[in-house]
Amino acid sequence: MKKNIINDKLVFYSGLIYFLIICIFTGIKICSYFGLLEFTGADLIFKIIVQIGLMFILPVCLYKVFMKKSFKQTFAHFGFKKISSKTIWLSILAGICMYFLVCYFSAVWSSFLELVGYKFGSSSSNYSVLNFVLSVVFVGLLPAICEETTHRGLVLNGMKHNGAVRSIILTGLLFGLLHLNIVQFGYAFLVGMLLCVVTMVSKSIIPAMIMHFCNNFLSVFISYSLNSTWMRNGLVDFFMGMLASSSFALTIIMRILIIILCLYGLSWCITNMFKEGRKQDYFAFKKNLKKEIEKNGLEKEIDINNDAVVFGLYREVNMLNLEKQLQEQNLSFNDMMAGNTKGTTELVLSDKMVAPKKPHKPDYIFFYISIVLGSLGTIATFVLGLL
Repeated sequence: MKKNIINDKLVFYSGLIYFLIICIFTGIKICSYFGLLEFTGADLIFKIIVQIGLMFILPVCLYKVFMKKSFKQTFAHFGFKKISSKTIWLSILAGICMYFLVCYFSAVWSSFLELVGYKFGSSSSNYSVLNFVLSVVFVGLLPAICEETTHRGLVLNGMKHNGAVRSIILTGLLFGLLHLNIVQFGYAFLVGMLLCVVTMVSKSIIPAMIMHFCNNFLSVFISYSLNSTWMRNGLVDFFMGMLASSSFALTIIMRILIIILCLYGLSWCITNMFKEGRKQDYFAFKKNLKKEIEKNGLEKEIDINNDAVVFGLYREVNMLNLEKQLQEQNLSFNDMMAGNTKGTTELVLSDKMVAPKKPHKPDYIFFYISIVLGSLGTIATFVLGLL
């Protein structure tokens, strides 16, 4: 029997849409490099086109057309789901921790590039109040919404049913390469994978957007605090001074302590996001159960207002589902509790602990081409920096 070239339309069309995005983005970057897009206000205009048009409107509309879904179904697939107030605060704290970790890793990555001969370009900035507001919008807010829509919404949710680990790595890699900048690639790759984990455990794209915004906003805020006259922040100066103390030993100790604190804070936030995500699952189960009970006239048999009864049913359904998945993956319950197998990771991160499907490689063709294209662009920036 003849095999279909496309087995998984979701993966295939998600890859095709992403390929179109990276092609257009690369074309804009090339035109900009050769000075073909230089005119008054060009920077802001093309940021709007790239972020809102290319990273938000295009993926949402093309997904809707290719997959024949409504806008409501499209946004639901992309992960635009309501989160609790607790998850919002956890996301803000996680974003702050992520920022400091990114700063340290970025410094190490930049030092490595400098060591191999890469020359960093100089840039001049206008640190006015207006530019600060524009930076918050165009560097902080729009990328947080639009880049997350493309990567955690379109890409991650387009392939995660074929395996959490594979999806996290591929999405993080694509996120790093899309910047088409060797300096940003190192930390963007790691941040991309981290935001994938956050999206999976929280069952929503919103926490990743909040973390992304916090990271970018802090970068803008600290830059202006150190360089502008109108926002001279003594607290930031003091903190930066602590990180670059005249005592080498004190500097190292401070940095190690901050890294440990941020890693602990990040892991604590993600763990609690996981718990909040499971609460959201429970409330969704309770809502659906109520509909089914009312539909079938079972109000007398099952008391939907009794939380103990509802939670008992919820736990029973999940245990049955878990037993089924453990059997399919040849895992024991002890393996699951030990948490030291790839199969365990897949079950914990997947939606409703569903075992991943075996990926059909031809479905990923446009994702692979996008990786090649992004790699060539990123390598080109590295070569140009060596010249």
